[in-house]
Amino acid sequence: MSELSQQPGERMTAHELASAIDIDVSSIANWRRRHPDFPKGIVQNRSQTYDVNDLTIWLDPRRVPHPRWHAGETADASYGRRLRHHLAARQVVTAPREGGERHAQAVRELTSLAKRSFPGLQPAQVLDAALSLTFIWVMDIDAWNDIEASAGQIGTVIRVADGVARRYGLAPMGDGVFRNLSRSRVDDIGRLVRISSQLGKPGFQTVSHLVADAVGTAASNYRTPQEVSALIAACALPVTGRVASIADLYCRHGEMAVAAVDSAVPHSPSVQVFGPDSAAIQRVRMRLVMSGLRHDALVTDSDPWQRRSTTTFDAVVVNPPFNQMLSGDSASWEYGNPPEHRANLAWAQAALAATSSRGKAAILMPVSAAASGDNSEIAIREALVDRGAVRAVIRLSGDLFPNSSADAMIWVLQHPQIRRDENQIVFVDATGFKSKTSERERPRLTDPSAIADLVREPHNLTPEVPREVNRTGAVSPARFVVVSANVVADHDYALTPHTYLRDSRVGGNTALSHVEDHDRDSSSALRRLNGIAPTTAAVRGLADEWPDGWKRRPLGELCDIKSGTSRLTRSKLNRSENARVPVLRPGNVKARRIVTDDIDHTTDDTAARFDAYRLRQNDLLVVRVGQVQDIALVPDMMHDHALYDSNLTRLRIKINDEGLPAIDPRYLLEFLLSRATTARIRATASAHIAPTISAAALADLTVPIPSLAEQQSVVTALVDRESRIESLRAALHAEENARDMLADGLLGGELAMDEGSNPRDGSDKD
Repeated sequence: MSELSQQPGERMTAHELASAIDIDVSSIANWRRRHPDFPKGIVQNRSQTYDVNDLTIWLDPRRVPHPRWHAGETADASYGRRLRHHLAARQVVTAPREGGERHAQAVRELTSLAKRSFPGLQPAQVLDAALSLTFIWVMDIDAWNDIEASAGQIGTVIRVADGVARRYGLAPMGDGVFRNLSRSRVDDIGRLVRISSQLGKPGFQTVSHLVADAVGTAASNYRTPQEVSALIAACALPVTGRVASIADLYCRHGEMAVAAVDSAVPHSPSVQVFGPDSAAIQRVRMRLVMSGLRHDALVTDSDPWQRRSTTTFDAVVVNPPFNQMLSGDSASWEYGNPPEHRANLAWAQAALAATSSRGKAAILMPVSAAASGDNSEIAIREALVDRGAVRAVIRLSGDLFPNSSADAMIWVLQHPQIRRDENQIVFVDATGFKSKTSERERPRLTDPSAIADLVREPHNLTPEVPREVNRTGAVSPARFVVVSANVVADHDYALTPHTYLRDSRVGGNTALSHVEDHDRDSSSALRRLNGIAPTTAAVRGLADEWPDGWKRRPLGELCDIKSGTSRLTRSKLNRSENARVPVLRPGNVKARRIVTDDIDHTTDDTAARFDAYRLRQNDLLVVRVGQVQDIALVPDMMHDHALYDSNLTRLRIKINDEGLPAIDPRYLLEFLLSRATTARIRATASAHIAPTISAAALADLTVPIPSLAEQQSVVTALVDRESRIESLRAALHAEENARDMLADGLLGGELAMDEGSNPRDGSDKD
C-alpha cells in the first residue's frame, strides 16, 4: 500500500533537542554542517524537525566533554543517554489523565460556542480544535499549563501544540487545526481552552462522534453505526477476544478499530489503520495514543490490494466504499480476478490476504456481491466457498446506515483450514433485528452480541435447522441456519441468507389452532377492557395558579438522586452460574416497567463492592443516556438485590419529619412520565451523540404535590386508563397475529375458507 504521509514516531526541532541535552543550538547547527550522517530533517509547519529515534542513535556515541558533565555523570556519559533520560523523565511527569467528570455539560457548552462564535468557521472545525486541545490536556500537563498561561494567544497555542504532536508522532496541529482560529477573538479562544480542559477522555470520544457525523456526509465517509461496528469487530475476534494485532483497511473515523480494541480488552493488541482522510486519521491516532495502544496509522489514497507490505493481522475489519471501480495496476488474486467495474470482491480478497493464518476478517459488503450473476464474481464466490474461506454471512437492513439505503451484509472470512465437504457456513438474516426509539431516529441493530455469539460458535447450531433469536423491541427475530459448502454449491454459490432460510410450513391444523388462539386472546382482552370503567374528571375552580394545599418542591428535595457508577463496567458482568445479582441497564428500563428478558448479572463478590448502588423498594430508575424519558419503578423481586449501571439514575424518595415518604412513588412516576414533564426532561437533556440528563438537571425539576389521598386518587385514575390501553394493545396485537396467521395459511394452501363462515361480500347488511 503506497503511503502519502506517515508519522512513524516522535519528532523534535533543533531548539527542543538543544534544551533536552543541555547544549547551545549553534552546536547542533555545527553538527549538521560537519557530519553528513546527521539525521535528515523534514519541514513541518514551517519548522525543521527530526525523528527522535534517529537522533538518539546518532547521539549515543557522542561523549559529553568533562567540563559539561552534569552531577552524577561519568566518563561514559553521552548525549544519546541524556536524550533518553530526558524522554523517560518527561514520560513519568506527563502520565495520561482521565478527566471528564463534567464532560456532558462541557460538550453542551462546546457545541453552543462552535455555533455562535468563530465567524467564518464551520462548527466541525472548532470541534476539531477542541479535540486537539483535549488530547494535550490528557497527555501533557506541562504543555497544557503553557496553553492556559497563553490567555488565548493563538501563536503560543500553535507552538505548544506542534511540540506535543511531534512528541507523539502526530501530524502538526498548527496549520491543520489551529491556524483556522488565527482571526478569532482571544476571549473565544480562551473559552475554547477552558471548555476543552473539562472534556477529558469521555468528552473526547463524544466530540469525535460529533465531528465524524458532521463531515461524514457521503457513502464513502459516513460513520459506521456503533452497533454494526461492534458486530463486525466481534465477528473478527475469537471467543476469548485474545489477539495480538488488529487492522482496519479502510478507516473511516476509527469506529471499527476502536470497537475491535474494546472487544479485545484487556489484551491490548497493536492496531494499524489505513485511510484516505488525513484529518480523520489524526483523530484516530490521538484516541489510540490516549489509550496507550501500540499502533500505526497511514494516510493513503491507494487500495489495499496494492499494498507492498506482507504484514498480516489476527483480526481485520473493513467497511469499504461499495461498487467502486477496480483501481491500480494488476494484482495477484488468489481467488480470481474481480471485474474492473466493481471492486467489492477485491476488497474481500484484500481483507483475507491481510489476515494471519489463524486470524479472521469481517468485511461489510453490498448484497449484490453475494448473488451477482457476473461470471467472474461467481467464480470468486465458488473459490472462496470450495476452499473453506467463508465462515459466515450476516444480512443487515440498509436503513441502519447513514447516507446509504442499500441492504448490506457482513462476510466473515478465514484462511482455508478444512475440506469443502467438512465446511459449514453460518447464514444470518438480521434485517428485522432492529429497533427504533422514535420515528425521527434511524433504527439501530438490536443486541450485536447475540448474533456474534452464534457466528463465532456455530457448533451451537444444528445443521440445516433454522433457529431464531429474539429480543424485546426488535421488529422481528434474527434467523440463523448453518449449512454445508456442498449445499451452497448446489445453489450456484449464492451467499444470500434467505436462500437457505426458507419459510417453514406449519401445517393446516397448527395454523388453524393458532388463529383460534389469537381470536380467544383478542376476545379476552376486549372483555377486560369492558370491565374497566373509564375514570371521569371534573373541572376544579382555581383561585390561584395551583389548588389550595398543593405544594411545589424541587425533585432534589423529595428524592436522593444517584447516578450509576462507571466502575461497574461490562468486564464485571458475566453469565456464569455464579453470577446471580441482576445489573439493570438502559435496555431493561421502559416506561412504567422493567424488562427482564435479557438482563445482565454479576457475582456476589463483585456486587459487594457496589453496595451503594443496590436498589430498594419504591426506587425509581431514570434512563440517563439515550431514552431519557423512560422511567420505571423497581419491581419487588429486585429491590435490595439488583444493581444499576452508569447510564441509569436512581431516585430514592426521602422520608419526611413524620416518618412518611415525601411523595407517593407511583404518583411521582406518573408525574415524570407525563407529556409535559417528558418534554421538559428531553429539552433539558444535552443534545450530542445521545440525549443525556444529569442528576443536577433532574434535581431542578419542580414537582406539584397534592395531599397523599389525592395523590393516590390520581394514581388510581391513571392506572385504570393504563389498564384499558394495555387491553386495547393486547386485543390489537392478537388481531394482527390472527390476521397474519390466517393470511399465511390461506395463501400457502394449508387453510381454505369455511363456506359456512359467511365472509363479507362487500355490502353492508344488518
